[in-house]
Amino acid sequence: MLLLGAMPAHAERACAPWPGEFDPLPTVSDADPLRARWARLRAEQLAARAEELEPQDPVEANRLWQRVLCLDPGSASAHTGIERSRPAVVLRARPPRARPVVRAERPDPPAPPR
Repeated sequence: MLLLGAMPAHAERACAPWPGEFDPLPTVSDADPLRARWARLRAEQLAARAEELEPQDPVEANRLWQRVLCLDPGSASAHTGIERSRPAVVLRARPPRARPVVRAERPDPPAPPR
């Protein structure tokens, strides 16, 4: 069955409620005004903390920005925060491997006559 607007499985896991949060996790567009207000305030708190953490701990800041995106999917600041705090991926070229020298085996010389 195809559900339109369904999130991929990895996004659902990332947006699972943390301890002490509502289950299911509300968003700023929640139909319940109190839950929507809570989501907006929580997103603001997490965004402020993520900005503080970016210089010292970009990995944790990225995790918080992802959380802000769960609470406020349309947040432009969360998208830019994720880009700023994305962990750098260093690609290192493999050192060249020495190829083994292949030598043709020589037959043993014939034994001298006795």
